[in-house]
Amino acid sequence: MGVFLERVYTEQEFAYCQKRASSYQHFAGRWAAKEAVLKALGTGWAKGIAWEISKLSRW
Repeated sequence: MGVFLERVYTEQEFAYCQKRASSYQHFAGRWAAKEAVLKALGTGWAKGIAWEISKLSRW
């Protein structure tokens, strides 16, 4: 994994997305969901939260 991917996705999320035929779409979907969580919490990217806390286990 690259530095960005390691920072944003857990190992499980990365493995899940990589297994999919349209992996880019799955990475983008998870990114959008995590961004929505940060916006809903009012923290944004600057303050953020630990990415492990924002792990998406179900859609």
